[in-house]
Amino acid sequence: MNILCDRCGNEPDEVAPMLKDAIWRQIARKNETLCKACAQEAIRRRFGRELRFADLLPCAFNITWCSAFEELMPLDEPLPPGELEKWQRAFATAERLIGNRKAMEEAQQ
Repeated sequence: MNILCDRCGNEPDEVAPMLKDAIWRQIARKNETLCKACAQEAIRRRFGRELRFADLLPCAFNITWCSAFEELMPLDEPLPPGELEKWQRAFATAERLIGNRKAMEEAQQ
């Protein structure tokens, strides 16, 4: 991956999910890179709780590359007002990215 966590200095198994700006500003510097474990620890220390789905930024990165999306997705709770449209746009972007990636892989074969 060639990315190092700015907190622990390790190459992460998984980088932190993209968080909403209001959350990220309270746990990290603007351009800081955190692994998932360090981001979760920072949220525990700062807020006294675990990472929540509501903390996640609705974006294709979280849907496509981040396990936190599936781990935290509320299956029986409605999304906050305004969030549904943002997540729908993120899903559309993720589908295009996945389709483009598959097409590139097939072209290389």
